[in-house]
Order: sequence, then C-alpha cells, then structure tokens
Amino acid sequence: MTLSSAERYNLRTAALQTTSNVPAATQFTNADGRTFTAGDASSLKAAAEVLKPDGKQWNLDYKALSTARGAKAYPGALPVYATVPTSGLEQPVADKLTRFLCYSVDRGQRPGQANGQPPDGYLPITEANGLGAQRSYVVNAIAAVRQQKGAVPALDDRAGDASRRAHPRRPSRCRRRQRLPQQILSWTRRSSRTCQRPRTSRSPRTTTWRPRCC
Repeated sequence: MTLSSAERYNLRTAALQTTSNVPAATQFTNADGRTFTAGDASSLKAAAEVLKPDGKQWNLDYKALSTARGAKAYPGALPVYATVPTSGLEQPVADKLTRFLCYSVDRGQRPGQANGQPPDGYLPITEANGLGAQRSYVVNAIAAVRQQKGAVPALDDRAGDASRRAHPRRPSRCRRRQRLPQQILSWTRRSSRTCQRPRTSRSPRTTTWRPRCC
C-alpha cells in the first residue's frame, strides 16, 4: 500500500522505526528509547536528504536512518524511476519521449488531483524538496534521449550545467535555439514553434533567454 493510496482511501498508515538505543533482544512494550516516523510530506523530504548515489541510481541510505540526520526520514520512501533508451530509437519516438520527460520535470511535478499531477503521498522533484540533483539529472537525460547517441549522464553531472546556463549561446533562428543546452530548454513545455526574443535585464551586458521549446 503506497502513501498516495492510503491518502486516497483515507487509510491509516504505520509509523516506522528509524532509531533505537534499546538492545535488539528486548521485547517491545513501549516506544521508550525508539524513534518512529510517520509517512507524510515532511518525512519524505527528510528521506530525500539521505538519498545516496551508487553510480547508477539514488537509493535510500538506510544506515543514515539510525543517525540524528536521518531520524526524521521515512524508511518506506522509495524513488520511482523511468528507464528511457538513449540509443536505438527512431527520432520521432525519441522526440515524443523527450516531450514526456520535459513535462515530467516541469508541470508533472506540480501536486494536484488532475491527470498528470502527483497526488498526496508523492514528493515532487524540486530544489525546495532537496531533490535538485535528481531534477538536474532528468534535465541532462533529456538531451541524451533526444540525441540518441548512447550517452548516459553521470549522477553528479551538474558543474557543466551551471557553466552552460551562465553562458548560453544566442540562436539565430528557432531551429538553432532548440539546440541550446537541454537543462535550459526543458523547464517549459513546448508551446509553439516561433522564436522568442531575449529579455534583457537592467545590466547592459546580461541577456536572459527564456525559450519556449523543450
């Protein structure tokens, strides 16, 4: 039973033990010396803080749950993944999957009850929820899926993103603009094929691009 299903059907969920200084052989009679955490938004957010990459994906660091840092994390938290090929797909299929990923990392992270929105019981992948690295990874993966060259982004590949965001190349036409770094293009879903002029800030040397295409 997931937390989202429990929320939907108004079911009670159990608080799970995270820390204990009681000997393992001691019979359970009360909660003294133990810490229990219920499944809710705050405990899922705390669990996000103890996610640990293993080179292929992020996993909950269960050893951290027994520390003060992870005492408030929900032990039942589980990352949900989508496996998308970065090679071997026909370009129309790759483009459709790219648009899906663009939606998933932007509008698909807005909580709600409508189709395509995460209901209660799911933690949106946002910087505010401590999942900035995971969001950044999806953004990098979007470029790999679209290009279909077999590239698999590294879990910690964020330094290049910051550099490319700070120095975006100016496109001369909409087709060239779609080749901008995908971490910029994926924040908004494709809404039109027309080019959008850059918005210049007060500083005469700074130009901020706000592309519409994903």
